[in-house]
Amino acid sequence: MLTMPNSMTERWSFTDAPQAQETLCRRFGPLRIGSRQPPGCVLDLTVHTYASGVLLFTGSSPSGFNLALEHRCAGCLLAISPASRIEAVLDWPGCEVHGGSSLLIDIRDVQTWRMHAGTFDCLVFPIDLLNRRLSHLLDRPLIKSVVFKPLDLTTVPGFPQILELVRVICRIYETESPLTHVRSITSGFEDMMLNFMLEVVPHSYSQLLKRSPAAISPRHVRRAVEYIQANARRAERIRLEDIAEAASVSVRSLQTGFASAKGMSPMEYLRTVRLEGARAELLNLSASRSVADVAAAWGYPHSGVFSRLYRAAFGELPSQTIKNKG
Repeated sequence: MLTMPNSMTERWSFTDAPQAQETLCRRFGPLRIGSRQPPGCVLDLTVHTYASGVLLFTGSSPSGFNLALEHRCAGCLLAISPASRIEAVLDWPGCEVHGGSSLLIDIRDVQTWRMHAGTFDCLVFPIDLLNRRLSHLLDRPLIKSVVFKPLDLTTVPGFPQILELVRVICRIYETESPLTHVRSITSGFEDMMLNFMLEVVPHSYSQLLKRSPAAISPRHVRRAVEYIQANARRAERIRLEDIAEAASVSVRSLQTGFASAKGMSPMEYLRTVRLEGARAELLNLSASRSVADVAAAWGYPHSGVFSRLYRAAFGELPSQTIKNKG
């Protein structure tokens, strides 16, 4: 295993399915893996983990393999296998199958992956990371999480260039090049891929993103927004001083920057993010959770205060949102 300041690389070679399943279960949790061709599952796999949570998988399998994950992470997978084929069996009516040499799909929708014999490169982007970057590009909080539909990436403009970029990066990590120790290169690659996902690949916010003007917020305001987005859903109190410290400016500079760029104070912006996040959860509330649970998760331990602020923001009580969501 090669460990670096902002990333980690792991490599395995498997000659049968039980060996692969035992090792990968320890790393990724419960899963099932099997060969597509006799005599067994032959697989060489490299996994590179970025500090942000982005995963880069590269590998080859002369046998091909089927993979089913018991616990699916909230993320999107970009899979590339130019000389072979990748298929995803979805948890949709009729077990719909999407496949091709290059595929983008939400991992949570996939029942089984079918990797045909050949080489492959895959990138996994956590949904939370995509949401934070999208909020930054829009320069506003998100009401709902970004959604990508299953897509054949060969139809996306600019994909051949992205394909070449992914191949170059994969080869850099396979050879343990000194470039993997250069933080600006690894973070730059990640930035390019995130921007490709959000600015080129179609998703639920594409039209809004096209209409949105370029962000003009000062850097310290953008840093503060990123901090708020990353920490809004927590029960602990977030103080104005905490936000200023994360943005590396004084409280006064932070307040002035928000007033100019956002037309509101940092704490008003935090309240907006929290209320919109709570509303999104209420619209998808399970029977095992209550309004009080959601309010506490978003930093409102007192239900009365939460209900008052919620009604002022959305014109209805939280209970009415739940009642009307159908």
